[in-house]
Amino acid sequence: MLGTTGEATSFSLAQRKAMMSAYAAAGVPLERLMVGTGAAALADALALTRHAAELGFAGALVLPPFYYKGVPDDGLFDFIAALVTGTTDRPIPIYLYHFPANSGVPWSIALIRRLRDAFGQGSSD
Repeated sequence: MLGTTGEATSFSLAQRKAMMSAYAAAGVPLERLMVGTGAAALADALALTRHAAELGFAGALVLPPFYYKGVPDDGLFDFIAALVTGTTDRPIPIYLYHFPANSGVPWSIALIRRLRDAFGQGSSD
């Protein structure tokens, strides 16, 4: 939910959190759903990812911060690192949304390897 076809980035932070909460209140099995928590602002992405974790979603689908193009891998690494460390009290699997035609920012293989080495739970993750 709140992925590409849901036009999630067209909704405000409050609207996205309310939609997640409405799914929970309706008894939808959140443990079987991934929710889009990506946002251009790190604070918004972190708030959405924390909310998803607190509600019990199975995972958070995170698009890269998409306004600026040509973002270096170090910046993208720091963005994801902030989400991982910001949810240590209630960890949630983070899935990288890789659709550069829409976001304008790709996740490179080297960056994915670096993230996995830093935050993966084992060599088979």
